[in-house]
Amino acid sequence: ICRKLGIGYHVPVAFGVAIFAYVAITEPSDGARVLGGMLASFAAVFLAAVAAFVPLGYAVTEEAVVIRRPIRSIRIPLTRVSEARRIELTRIVRVCGVGGFFGAWGRFTSKQLKSFRAYVTQRGNLICLYLTEGDPVVLSPDDPDGMIAEIQHRVPRAACSASAPSR
Repeated sequence: ICRKLGIGYHVPVAFGVAIFAYVAITEPSDGARVLGGMLASFAAVFLAAVAAFVPLGYAVTEEAVVIRRPIRSIRIPLTRVSEARRIELTRIVRVCGVGGFFGAWGRFTSKQLKSFRAYVTQRGNLICLYLTEGDPVVLSPDDPDGMIAEIQHRVPRAACSASAPSR
């Protein structure tokens, strides 16, 4: 059900913990209140930690592609970008990361890219930055063709393709 709704497993788990915490807090037993308070605190800290690293947007500067996040933005030097193009991904497996309500970021695998890092805010508009060293990076800017053109402008040697890949 979670996949069909486009949400990760952590949303229903957090919802279930919140309901359990509410019931435990409203029970007359002191032990239930303490347990409920601990669970509610854990859920709040977990959601705050996840939200702290959510990708908020992207920028292309003179030196780098910047992935803006509330804490510690990520900079990919343009000197490391060898190619940028639109991509469609299917059958993605999360290796170590977060995916769901807040977007998706972390390490993933797919048939098309094998191992890659992703910092996406939506399922569509995917572009892939192939790097001179290291795993490719997948982003989801609102204007993928504009971002690819900006990378091409700043890094003329990079092979860039704004057209969507053929299946």
